[in-house]
Order: sequence, then C-alpha cells, then structure tokens
Amino acid sequence: MTFAKNPKYFKAGKPAIDEVIVRIVPDDTVRKTMMQNGDADIDMWINVNTINDLKDSEVARVSLSPTDRWVVRLFMNEASKGETDPLASPHLILSDVRVRQAIRMAVDVDTINNQIFYGLAHPVWTEFFRPPYVCDVPRPKFDPEAAKALLEQAGWTDSDGDGIRECNGCSSAEPGHKQEAMTPGNGWNFFRWNNPAVDALIDETYTLDEQKRKDTFCAIGDYINQEVPNPARNGLRVRLPCPWLLGQADHPRTHPAQRDRCCHR
Repeated sequence: MTFAKNPKYFKAGKPAIDEVIVRIVPDDTVRKTMMQNGDADIDMWINVNTINDLKDSEVARVSLSPTDRWVVRLFMNEASKGETDPLASPHLILSDVRVRQAIRMAVDVDTINNQIFYGLAHPVWTEFFRPPYVCDVPRPKFDPEAAKALLEQAGWTDSDGDGIRECNGCSSAEPGHKQEAMTPGNGWNFFRWNNPAVDALIDETYTLDEQKRKDTFCAIGDYINQEVPNPARNGLRVRLPCPWLLGQADHPRTHPAQRDRCCHR
C-alpha cells in the first residue's frame, strides 16, 4: 500500500515526506533481513527473538515504547466444560480455590520472562497496576513445595506414582479422577468467577469520587488475590513493551527519498 502526500494539507510544509509505502510481510525472518539490508525502514510489532538478535546491530535499532501493550494470560474456567454456572456445575478441578492457588505458586514467572522474553517483560500480579488505580497487592511467591502441599491438602495426590495426581478426598470430583488439563474449544474460555461481594463492589465504582473509586477497585483486587479466579492476574500476567525496529538513515542501501518505507506482519 502506498500513501501519498496531500498537497492541499492545511498545515504548510507538512507532511515532510512525499509518500509512505507499507509492505505486508508475514514472515518475521524476512522482515528482519529487509531491515538489515536497508530494504525497509520501520518494522512495527517485532517479536522478542528479533529484539534479542538485533540488540547489538549497527544497522537496525530497536525502539521500545514507553508503555506496555501485550499481555500473556492463563484463563481457568471454574465451571465444568460446556457449562456457564460455576455453582450449579463446578469444574472438577479448578473450582477449588486451593488448586488455583497452587497453580499460581507453581509458575515461575521470572524464569519465563528471562528465558522466553529475554527479560523484556514486566511481571505484574493484579489488574490494578496502571495509574490512577495502582493497588498495593503483594506479589505471589514462586513456591513449588507449597503448591504441592496445597494440592495434597485439597485431596489431589499421586497414589499410583505415575506423575499425575488423582482425586483422593477432593471436594468436586469422583475418587480416582485424574488431574489433567483440558484445552477449550472455539471462543473465549471465560473463568466464570461468581462472587456477590465483588458484584456489589463493581456497582460502587460508578462514582465521580476518584479516591472512593480507587479504594473500591483495590478492594476488588484483594478479593482477586485471595480467591485467584484468574491466575493471569496474580503472577502470570506479563506486560511486553511495544517494540519498533528502525533502520539507520545512513545505511548504504537506504536512499534519502525512501526513508519512509515500513513493513508489517
């Protein structure tokens, strides 16, 4: 796609460039090569591998936005598969808050960040981390042993030594039911958390009193932290910067009149 300069633009002398050429290039490797060869000048929304590969490049420069955009979440459904009411049809495994707490404890967010996202992500553990609603919610600890103890307490044990826990005294499944993950079908797999107290608090957020609204949101954050309806909001959520890859203006293959080309995935 080519976007041409509007000669009748209402501000004199603007825009400063004659045209912008946008090329649709789905392959990350091809886009990276184009940037290195001077065949493109801006690559928006690059992945973390490209960021890491080009962090010391003298040809292309990675520019991270001051705000974060991408979110990594883990959704857990508290209702049985195919159902919508977690009270009438509780999930055989995830309806027990101790299981949800154990899952939160068992995920090493820092290792995920450092080894997969090259340390570029910013771990957060509550929905309320953006101004003006920043709440003081303690960060959950990565503690596999405590997670095992919680599962044992919840009645999920590995009685036959096959590495998979079964229900042996759990509250919501038949004895012997194995603790296995299921992938959802099409559409969102909402976690279906049901808490009347939180419903009432949400109604209280409709106020012009900023301090009262913040206090109410933080009260909701405390409930989320305690009941873990969505572990992604309690230690699994990772914010990623919005990265751009910029070509150097003095690249030998970049003509001054063409320094307005960009490629998208």
